[in-house]
Amino acid sequence: MTPEGRFYDQNIVQFGVVDAADREWTPSQLLFAGSYWWNVWSSNSSSYAVFSTPAAFTIPISLTLVGVKTKRYPSVHALDLDVRWTANVPQPLVRLRLLRGRKILWKASTTADNRIGAPGSARFSWKRPTG
Repeated sequence: MTPEGRFYDQNIVQFGVVDAADREWTPSQLLFAGSYWWNVWSSNSSSYAVFSTPAAFTIPISLTLVGVKTKRYPSVHALDLDVRWTANVPQPLVRLRLLRGRKILWKASTTADNRIGAPGSARFSWKRPTG
């Protein structure tokens, strides 16, 4: 924070201007999951600014599977999986595992760039090892 009590410009994620009658404010863009600080300032007609004490808040991680489609091939020698999701993190990590009982037969993972509110997707393919 600056000596006056405001955040440094490079640390500001969102800001807005409200008037005295406003009772709520919504950011112009959705915020990714994480920890943030809220700081309010006001000024009078002589431009004297007063800053509030920063208050912490957290946006929890949210992940929703939109769909998982599978395509099996004869005798399950191969499997294609299309996974779709929405999440509020910049780069979700998607992991898949193919199990027989408790034994992991195959696993794969990928990361993807994410835009909040837009579904992401990934395709995974598995083939039974020969031999």
